[in-house]
Amino acid sequence: MNRVKSREPRRITTSPAPNVVSRPRGPKAGAPARIDVRDELSTGRGLALRSASFRADGGAAATKVSRTSEQDELRSKVDDLHRELARLNRLMSTSARAVAAAYERGGAAAAAAELNRQTAGLNPNDAAAVVTGSQAVIDELVADLARTSEDADGGQTDQGSAQVAFDQTLADLNVALSRGASTELGQAAVGRVASAITAGIDENGMGRWDEALGNTLVGGPYFDSKSKVDPAGIANADSTLAQAVVRQLHDQGEEGRAHDILRNVKDSLSALNHSSERVEEQLAPLTAQLAAHLEALGPDATEAQRRAVVERFRRENPEYVSLTRFLEVRPELVDQLFDFTAKVPHLNEGLRGLFDHTLRELVEGMMSSR
Repeated sequence: MNRVKSREPRRITTSPAPNVVSRPRGPKAGAPARIDVRDELSTGRGLALRSASFRADGGAAATKVSRTSEQDELRSKVDDLHRELARLNRLMSTSARAVAAAYERGGAAAAAAELNRQTAGLNPNDAAAVVTGSQAVIDELVADLARTSEDADGGQTDQGSAQVAFDQTLADLNVALSRGASTELGQAAVGRVASAITAGIDENGMGRWDEALGNTLVGGPYFDSKSKVDPAGIANADSTLAQAVVRQLHDQGEEGRAHDILRNVKDSLSALNHSSERVEEQLAPLTAQLAAHLEALGPDATEAQRRAVVERFRRENPEYVSLTRFLEVRPELVDQLFDFTAKVPHLNEGLRGLFDHTLRELVEGMMSSR
């Protein structure tokens, strides 16, 4: 198979982000339109008028008061909606420009890292809006990964520069997608990326995709062996994209390729489990330090004072943050994957058994560490 060499990132020209709600009407049907508050109030007045059914003269004043109240309530709701749409449009536009600039500056890796930053801390609806606004860059990003997939192929624990770059880029993209995946808009974005990945696999073979998708469960290129996972990347750990690609491959009858990915997912779970004891040992002295700081406040310390001490300790000790997150991520991944393996059709029974065993090990490890 001829390998396609990687190319310089294509300049992405972004137009202002599309309105979240676009309602074509009149002669400008092809152009995005914002909600017109006056239109909504006009509609509301019609509804209010139709709802008035008083016939007696004595009911005229009551009808007028009721109609005014309904109009005021509708006006308030439409104003709130208008402000929310404007906020989302600004968020999408600002984020899309930042992600596009990162792509022009540093290619796929820089764009994925920026998308990760832009979605961090957002609620699911906002995260999904940011991802949707950056979809053009995401499409280019995935195409770039597809072109380098074969050159970056290797074992799951390979940590050469090509493998590190590929795995980190996919992990950053994956966690950004996961933050909005509970919404309809976000799920559509996940499906679009998964379709692009499966199309690349069909065209060029598996390449690095199976290892990199497996490594998304440890946050990227942080899987050194089955007994060692670096907690530094665990904040990005998530199985959203791996699940979506596996489902699509199953739907296409590509069970062998789906199982290749799942084996790497299973190995990442095993690595997480085998690393937990070492992480707990590293965390113990840091936990003791934090406890001593809190005890020094004395019994009369307020809750605000205690929170301030914890926040300062976390800022001064980033290792504490990554280690605690490492232990927190296990139940999240267990929940995701128990649900996933139960729903995947025709999952090879041998592989299902390995998954069940690995997930049970994770649960037992969590229970013993409490």
